[in-house]
Amino acid sequence: MAVNPFLKKLFIATLLDLSFSLGQGQDLKYTTTFNFNVENDYISIKIRGNDRYYSEGMLLGFTSPVKKKNLFDRIAIASSDNAFRIRSFSLEHQIYTPHHIGNPNLQVGDYPYAALLVANYGNRFLEKDYSFTSTLTLGVQGPAALGYEIQSFLHRKVFGTNIPQGWKHQLPNDLAICYTFAFDKLIYSTSRVEIIGNTELQLGTLHNTFRLGPIFRFGRHYSFFDPCTWLFVRDKSTIKRQLYLTVEPFLKFVQGNSLLEGGPTNSPGRAWGQPESKYYHINRDQMERLVYGYSWALHYVNKWFSITFQEHLQSAEIKGLPAHEYASVKLGIKM
Repeated sequence: MAVNPFLKKLFIATLLDLSFSLGQGQDLKYTTTFNFNVENDYISIKIRGNDRYYSEGMLLGFTSPVKKKNLFDRIAIASSDNAFRIRSFSLEHQIYTPHHIGNPNLQVGDYPYAALLVANYGNRFLEKDYSFTSTLTLGVQGPAALGYEIQSFLHRKVFGTNIPQGWKHQLPNDLAICYTFAFDKLIYSTSRVEIIGNTELQLGTLHNTFRLGPIFRFGRHYSFFDPCTWLFVRDKSTIKRQLYLTVEPFLKFVQGNSLLEGGPTNSPGRAWGQPESKYYHINRDQMERLVYGYSWALHYVNKWFSITFQEHLQSAEIKGLPAHEYASVKLGIKM
């Protein structure tokens, strides 16, 4: 598919703008952090990986304090001019598969094969006892996201397991656009316990959801609304080590999910229509409108790096299917 030269130049200019901005901070006390996240059911604490549903996820990115605003910073929803502002930029890849990846036949009633490749750009605004986060996600889903190529490589070279056989049935190429807005409010706090209320709204061609639930934090940690929770400090002598547990139950109301239904350009009714029947997808009457679950995570942070292990359990997104469990490992390195 040919790429419009103007769009190509605009994309390159945007990435350059973001990269030059990442190293500049509103407060020289804080520095840039490199982030690397991996999600997979093979690293679940139960050690029973089965490569189904949300099969694999990877993220590479940076976070830094904001000093000079770029275009995306200016259009982000802000709490106030006095808020401490943190910028994030990441590249993310996700893979979804049905239950039996060794089966080359179409598995009707199960998850479609789907892949997602996106760039995320976000701003987090920290106030004394609340925060706003806004994130813009842009990318592609379908064969252009290289789901088959990446999963086959991982199975062959890393896990030594079966090569997936059903990617010929995957959802087609489409745009993936989403704007995520989150609000967090302090409910209760002591020196070792913190309870935060969280709400999150997603709108776009990729997801249309509303999520809410509490965040419980136990142990030795900075406040959720302290920049030291999100960034490393240049002066290492002023920082304490953190070791704490978080628990996050949630409810999520789902209006749309293009990784199940197919994207807008393959729908005769555009973004809100049903996809055509020429490829396998999940109809809206097959989707669960209420999804629930929880996650727990153990976090360790010192002066140079942070590491988090997080276990996720989520109810089925498609009627008649079981719940799904997977785990995350998140690494942050001071730059």
